[in-house]
Amino acid sequence: MVSARKWLPKLSSKPANDRPIDAKTEGAPLLPGPVTPKPQFRDSLKREAETFRGRVWRVLTRPACLEFLWQSTCFEGDPDEDIIVERYLEAALETFIFTVAVSWLITWQFLPSIIGRNLLDDIVGYNNVCVGFDMPPARYFAVPFLVLTSYLVIRYCMLDSTRANQLYKLGQVSQTKLQISRWANVIFSVCVLFWPMLLVVTPDVSATIHTNMFLFIMILPITLSTAANFVEADNIMVGSYVWLAIYLVCGVGLITCGVLDFANYDKYACYKGADPKWDGDLNNPPSAQTVLLPSSTPYCKQPPFVPWYITATCDYGWFTCVFFAPIFLPVAPVLKVDYETGVDEA
Repeated sequence: MVSARKWLPKLSSKPANDRPIDAKTEGAPLLPGPVTPKPQFRDSLKREAETFRGRVWRVLTRPACLEFLWQSTCFEGDPDEDIIVERYLEAALETFIFTVAVSWLITWQFLPSIIGRNLLDDIVGYNNVCVGFDMPPARYFAVPFLVLTSYLVIRYCMLDSTRANQLYKLGQVSQTKLQISRWANVIFSVCVLFWPMLLVVTPDVSATIHTNMFLFIMILPITLSTAANFVEADNIMVGSYVWLAIYLVCGVGLITCGVLDFANYDKYACYKGADPKWDGDLNNPPSAQTVLLPSSTPYCKQPPFVPWYITATCDYGWFTCVFFAPIFLPVAPVLKVDYETGVDEA
């Protein structure tokens, strides 16, 4: 993805000693004086602040989901349209946030006990975002909205690849950047197809498989796809670099902490303590209801290998960065689309 703006202003062409001359100094030779450099970096930061304010205002006042809903139902259409590709990413984010918020409300109303103790909390020591929609009836609400989220992300990937291809034809991106964009979008699209599976393979089916799916088909591809946007861009704002650094640290930290916590969790002690008759077959563990009994708490509620507050910081820090992604992603050109039908005019 290529930036459409140059953020560093051009250097001034005025002479260094371009000072006003009064009557006393007129005709006298100009003495070298202190030259005040043009505050390029400060001007650049001001332009970035203006861009960020505009994006924040757009996100707060023009929700992408409502805009697409209005366009598909009430808008008569425009044959010449400017498509802001990132709006589909904003819509996917809005849909996911809405799904999480409502799912947590449903879980809090109908199954509050799962918030107090659950399988993920036993292993990592805190409540992950997924806890809100892992169990019915919140799961039934979340499934269709995760499907909608997947569609919006795939639509974004398609348009982003189309834009990169057009920029390549214009000679504004290299072959290497084009391939990075294509493969990042393909991987992202394939992974997002499996997002609804998070609500099929839930922690009560297999906490390990569920968490690995969460880390490696959700966290990892989103992080890599976002980083690819920065690789493709030419001019990136300072604030975007800061955001990307925090985003990558949280993403890598979350994956590392999650893998370490699950790899060092003593399943045998948990299962044997929860069910003394368990035969030791990990393919046939005690039921989730048995593991979550109060009597099994001393055996299954184990201190995580990585302190819970470190994992939680990476986890919720990553989701916070995703929330701000529409504001800090590199500036990119819009797609100009001309719609025509294949029907000949009478």
